[in-house]
Amino acid sequence: MQDQDDKIIKNLYVLLIDTLNLMIFKSSNKIEEQNELIEFNLKELEGDYYTFINPINIEKLYSNNYVTSENRTQLLQLFNLINNINSEKWNTASFLSDREWKQIGILSNEVLLALNSKTN
Repeated sequence: MQDQDDKIIKNLYVLLIDTLNLMIFKSSNKIEEQNELIEFNLKELEGDYYTFINPINIEKLYSNNYVTSENRTQLLQLFNLINNINSEKWNTASFLSDREWKQIGILSNEVLLALNSKTN
């Protein structure tokens, strides 16, 4: 049973990383390609953030030493920021220019860098 729980927590961690990557803006030479990617990422994020960055799962990851106390605080802040984004701002133009989305991108990047440095 413990092995199964370990696999579930590890999978949760991997999905958290994938979800955080959805919030990082990656510039592309082709605007159309970039916009399609952002639109796809926003659709994925809309469902994924609530599952993989929710407080219950963050606590599981923290209790199993996958994230630090600081990571936990940042992830909970990230959850609240995303949760409070107005539905009209879930679009490419807002993602690229809105202050709230930029704050989310910066925080996501900080968490990813911290988690990557922990695993390397």
